[in-house]
Amino acid sequence: MEKKTVQKSKDKDTVKVPSVSLVLPSPTLRTPNAIVWLACNVSGFSPAEILIQWKRDNSCIDPLEYFTQSPVAQVENATVFSTQSLLKIPASEWRSGSLYTCLVGHESLSSMINDSKTVFNFLKPNPPQVKDFHALDSEEHNMVTCFASGFSPKDIDIQWRVKGKHHNCTSGSSPVALGDGKFQQNCSLVLDTEDWKKSGTYTCHVNHTSTNTVIEKKLKIEGTNLDPFSDNKTIISTQLPSFEDLFINQTAALTCTTPLVDATINWTMDGEPVDPESVRTKVLNHTGGSLSLQSQLWVNLNEWNATGKFSCMINSSSGETEQHIKRKKGPLKPPKISLLPLPSKEACGDENVNLTLLCVIQDFYPEEIFMRWQEEDEPMNEDEEDGPRVLSCDHGSQQCSLVSKMAISKSEWMLGISYTCLVFHTSSEKFIARSVNSYTDSWDCAVAGVTRCEVRDDNSDEYSELDETNCVWTRVSTFIALFLITLFYSGFVTFIKVK
Repeated sequence: MEKKTVQKSKDKDTVKVPSVSLVLPSPTLRTPNAIVWLACNVSGFSPAEILIQWKRDNSCIDPLEYFTQSPVAQVENATVFSTQSLLKIPASEWRSGSLYTCLVGHESLSSMINDSKTVFNFLKPNPPQVKDFHALDSEEHNMVTCFASGFSPKDIDIQWRVKGKHHNCTSGSSPVALGDGKFQQNCSLVLDTEDWKKSGTYTCHVNHTSTNTVIEKKLKIEGTNLDPFSDNKTIISTQLPSFEDLFINQTAALTCTTPLVDATINWTMDGEPVDPESVRTKVLNHTGGSLSLQSQLWVNLNEWNATGKFSCMINSSSGETEQHIKRKKGPLKPPKISLLPLPSKEACGDENVNLTLLCVIQDFYPEEIFMRWQEEDEPMNEDEEDGPRVLSCDHGSQQCSLVSKMAISKSEWMLGISYTCLVFHTSSEKFIARSVNSYTDSWDCAVAGVTRCEVRDDNSDEYSELDETNCVWTRVSTFIALFLITLFYSGFVTFIKVK
């Protein structure tokens, strides 16, 4: 028998390479025993056939431990697809610092691509706590040490300053993991006795950019601590504007705060002084009697989009200190939004169990984005969300993703109430919305033997006798239809026999 081979034609224009990134849809780390869902987002690939596998510390994970959704075509290009694979992680695993890897295979690739992270990579950024001290090393040299601890992520800059000049660490450590997702690091500067006496004051300068935190600690000859911020208060604390205010109200404030209440604060935008009318400065009185100086620079959406760097400069008797808020450079990429249930089997289970909706926003850049949930066009409280939102960015590929989960009442869902994921991004002056309800969603409990009439909200005053009559009529109409089909079939068979 002659063998025939079928060769799959490949059009280079239609074959597209997938991008892969790991996010945490449900980072519920509020208790040590929390279960975590880790999501592998795969997007931008064509054709739709794709393979996704997971590894834990370089060992393959049983496919029964994760759930992979079917590829979905993009709205703007039906030939390009995206999908997501979800891995459930018990507390005992993520607390041990296990490394999880998502591997993706596709016909556009010569080998599988992957992304690897630990759960600790997704923890909320924490500013460092800083201590400094003076001691003698084994050779009787003076050594000043700056010790930063309790910070995350691990990227941090620690330097010593002597008479205004920067000095790198003579000895020190790389960031050391503490087991709870946070890190510690030290930086030591070794000098002989003559240089120590000659130099006078030593300043430890710590910059943790992920939390916009700058801390300075000062040491003088004989180890006297001259730092007026010995309780580890930051010299400058900056805060980004509220993107909710920026996108919805078209104006928002950048904030700069310092404990130096006798200082003056000046702002610049891309090096140019700002309009004094746009700055509001006031002294804050905190619990315990401490004071701080706060300055807010108000900008509109056009000014925000047109500016790359905002600078806050503090002048006081101690000198001048400056902190920058830099926006990420790169092309504006609009977000792609998917709104789906997670997992779908929840819809047909216990009626007392809430359903979970998952809004996945991906492939946008930069990370300046705001989203909110709506129930029948009314905003929902962010506190109702099932865990904090997770924003993840790969600045190399200039792609970001945001994931949010919302727990909703099953009875309200089955009554047809609509839920919307509303998204604002700097790439567009208008919002983008994705809505879903039980009538438009791809799955239906009726398919699994649960009808809408069997789900009712006993606390709702709107569930009337008419609703109950409609449910009865549904059953009656089904019975009548079946009866007519049977009657027609019987008549047809009788006719054939008589003939």
